[in-house]
Amino acid sequence: MTTPSSATPGQPHPLPRTQNELVLDHLRTQGPLTQPEAQDQLGCLRLGARIWDLKQRGYAIKTEFIELPSGQRVARYSLIEGASPLPRSEREPA
Repeated sequence: MTTPSSATPGQPHPLPRTQNELVLDHLRTQGPLTQPEAQDQLGCLRLGARIWDLKQRGYAIKTEFIELPSGQRVARYSLIEGASPLPRSEREPA
């Protein structure tokens, strides 16, 4: 059996990251994200659904609508700085 070049011998293979993890990481490290950016950079076709998932997990995410140079209006999502996931008891009902 061969080991892929990206794997370290003797170490388990890293698990693939979920789209929720990719979106959250982008919001934390690179800032706001729109659907066209999510599709191009992360391969995420349903950013709104991933944002909903993250909000259900208690992350505070702001939504604002912007107009792109093409004239298209899209939602731009950003993580509210300093906010940590809310405890389940303080979240809005689904």
